[in-house]
Amino acid sequence: MNGVILDAESLGPGVNLGPITDQLDHWSTFTHTLKDEILDRVGRADVVLTNKVALTRDLIDHAKHLKHISVMATGTNNIDLAAATEKANKRIWISGMLPCRMPSQTYNAG
Repeated sequence: MNGVILDAESLGPGVNLGPITDQLDHWSTFTHTLKDEILDRVGRADVVLTNKVALTRDLIDHAKHLKHISVMATGTNNIDLAAATEKANKRIWISGMLPCRMPSQTYNAG
């Protein structure tokens, strides 16, 4: 499986992504992603992690391998939730402020 982290720099300096990136065979980690780069980066990914990069319906529909979207911060205004829910077979909510960085919502697509 292939994973992509679209905006790792937005998490701040010194964040150890090893516990996440050890979970899949291949990860592409980008410090930031420009609007014209999103389609290519999401299009070949099974797993997408984002903080501030917007994932629109068109991008989600284009991602034919997509199985999982994770928001690496609080808030989901950058994700087309209707499109993610349509593609997902399960929706997991993590609520509240946590002492460590955790995804605020996770979508698994079948």
